[in-house]
This record gives sequence, structure tokens and C-alpha cells, in this order.
Amino acid sequence: MSVQDIVSPESIKAAKVPWASIAWKVVQKASNKVYNVKASISKGKYGVTSTPGTITLNGSKYGASAMYNVKSLSTKHSLALFANSDPISMMLKKYSLLVINPKGHYTVNTSINPGVYRGFKFGLKGTYKVQFVSNKKFKLAPYVAYRYDSANSIYKTNSLVESTDDQAQSTSDISQSDSQINGGQTFDDSPYGDLIRPSWGSGVVSTPTSSQLTVAQLYDQFTDNGHSVYSMKSYVVGDVIHVHDQISSLDYDNTSNSTQVYFASNPDDFLEFNGNLTRTLKVGDTFNKNMRVEQMGNNSEFRIPDYFKYVMDHNGEYPNF
Repeated sequence: MSVQDIVSPESIKAAKVPWASIAWKVVQKASNKVYNVKASISKGKYGVTSTPGTITLNGSKYGASAMYNVKSLSTKHSLALFANSDPISMMLKKYSLLVINPKGHYTVNTSINPGVYRGFKFGLKGTYKVQFVSNKKFKLAPYVAYRYDSANSIYKTNSLVESTDDQAQSTSDISQSDSQINGGQTFDDSPYGDLIRPSWGSGVVSTPTSSQLTVAQLYDQFTDNGHSVYSMKSYVVGDVIHVHDQISSLDYDNTSNSTQVYFASNPDDFLEFNGNLTRTLKVGDTFNKNMRVEQMGNNSEFRIPDYFKYVMDHNGEYPNF
């Protein structure tokens, strides 16, 4: 589907019907009672942003993917890609983001957390294939943002430009750079990438009503107007949170050698730890653990408990219990 298709009246109307028959090819139907974003297409002066809403990438031998064809109308235009999810998936899971250019070469091939942007300036005219992929069950809302200028290249990926030498038939990586855009809605929080800024910004004062939280209350700290952000709404760097909950179930995965611990405060919420804890912890036990709030990167607006920061800093590995 080209940008011209997206902004046509027919396509705007089509957003109200199942996306799988229009632009998004999804292996599994959308399903998420906790995190639910509706399908939408929005257009403005500078471009078009579309999402199929919340979808479920359901794991299989080859993984599952949502694929979107984007037609580049000009090499002066650019593309930004990201996905949002529930706070659990945002903190503890990664998905693969792939973009294949019209010549069949990878423009983007990376493992990424929800809430982090990637983008590039088009090096070619033609159809680019965008894929959001996961080999495990994963609920997320992918977003594709097409701009009529090069501003999305701020997101610090490379644009693969085909060589004009027919004999060489090679590609070269052209690093992209641009000034900050989107009215400060995102921030390049090195080394984590461009992150969605929380609506509460840096103005949070450490006045928590309690230093003790259930796991459900802990994840609620990262919810901002229906989206997930890498920022706690009631705690600042240096605060210590006492996580206190009752264990409702345990799930050990011998492939990853990790245990998901589920809690009574919300049966869908879990924390994951390294190793087999099914003999160490039991259903009905009281879970107690202190977590210290730490800053991510170079901006105090982004702050998460040390447990989650460990997962982020160790490429999805989980800490010991």
C-alpha cells in the first residue's frame, strides 16, 4: 500500500474494517484484554502514521510477523517505525524489526524493545517491506510513520543506497542525521535510542504514597494515557520500592532457563528470573523484593527499577532471584 493509498478517502474508511485484508498481513488475530489500541490512520501536513492496532504475534518454529508494504515516493522522504505494548512486554521482551528495500537488501535488521524508535531516509524509490517479528507470543501495536521530508532520519539507523555502478551492484550505508523533531515528543536517550517522553516530564517530585507496591501497581507506574513509557510516575532516581505480592503461579522455560513468576494482584502480570525457581518458590508464597529506581542513559525523565534496567542492559537476560 502506497502513501497515496493511505491518504485516500477509500483507505481512511477502510481503517474501520479488518486490517489483515488491507495493508497488514498478520499471522494471528489481534487479542489483548489488557493492552488494546484501535486501528487508525492519521495524516497531517508532514506525513501519515498508521497502525493496525493491538495484534498478537504468536510464536511458532519460524516465528510470526506483521508485514507492511510502504511505497517510497521520493528519496527526500523518510520513515519512522516503532511499536508500543503493555509495560511487561516493553520492559522484558524484544521483537525483531526488519525493513527490506526494493532491491531486496536489509535497510533495518535489529532486535528492539517496544517504545524505541528506528527510522531512515529512503535511499530508493519503490516498495519497502516492513516486518515486526517475534518467535514468542507477543502483543504489541506496530506504528509506521511516513514523512514527506527527511526528519525521520533522526532515529539513527542507516539508509542503504544502491550503487549507481551496474557492475558493482553493491550497497553502501549512508548515516543519517537531522535536527530534533516531533515537538520534543521523543528524546535520544543514549545508549537506549529514541524513547517516547512521559507526559509528566521531569517535574515529578518524590512523594510516593507508599514505598510498598504490588506487581500490578508496579506496572501501572509505567502507563501514560494508554501507552507505556520508560518512566515511573511517582518515583524518582534513588527511591527504593518494596515489591510485595502473593505468588499465584510459576512457569519454568528450560529453553531460556528462566522462570516467570505470576502474582495475585493481576494474573497476567509477571516478573522473570534466571534459573529454575519452581523448587525455591511456591504458589501462595509471599513475594518480597526491594527495587531501587535508576536513571536510564542521560536523561532523568527516564527512570526504571534496577530489575528492569538489568534486563535492558543485558540484552533481555534476566537477573538471579
